[in-house]
Amino acid sequence: MAIITLGTNDAKKAFWDEARYAAEYVALIDDVRRANPLGEIALGLPVPQKGNKGEWIDRSVINVDVQKIVREVAAAAGVTRLAVWKSINQPMSFFTKSFLGDDAAVG
Repeated sequence: MAIITLGTNDAKKAFWDEARYAAEYVALIDDVRRANPLGEIALGLPVPQKGNKGEWIDRSVINVDVQKIVREVAAAAGVTRLAVWKSINQPMSFFTKSFLGDDAAVG
């Protein structure tokens, strides 16, 4: 299984380009599929940012735009999406269900 989690560095104000981010994410999924046609792919939702990150990151991009794009790309590509951070500080049984569960369980 390949788990791809991208977006935090892409959300830097100097780098953010919504169309490019979505297109490159789709291209990466295609590359992974070509390399391993029988493998499973999951897209990890980036950890939402809290607090003031100053000029480094645009919180609205990482917390809204990137989350939306990852959900859309996952749906269009027919791959699972994961919100792994939601499983932190939970019992192992919860982690296993969240990590491998349906989209509603993980974000």
